[in-house]
Amino acid sequence: MPTENANENTNNNTKDYAKMDLAMALRDIHDKSGDILVGVSIPHRHMGAFVQDVLALADKYEGATFEELLENDADDASLEACIARRCRLTADDVVEQASNILSDAIE
Repeated sequence: MPTENANENTNNNTKDYAKMDLAMALRDIHDKSGDILVGVSIPHRHMGAFVQDVLALADKYEGATFEELLENDADDASLEACIARRCRLTADDVVEQASNILSDAIE
């Protein structure tokens, strides 16, 4: 078990964890499980730049901000796509569970 202070730099790690005072989680708001896809912690002073980078990544991956969706997606195509995706995933889960039940019954 390490006896070093967590704030000290070890193994050539130059991160100062004590300065990471902003914790963020990325999750699908339509996923009822609430599972976190990824979590990160950064110094709060970098929040503005971090958010700008996230917006640039969303654009790179053909995404849009909620503000853009509100302004340009009057037919709620994005929301319908999210709902359709969730329905497909739910249906896949039901089929998998039914298959497992049948397999167990046959054995």
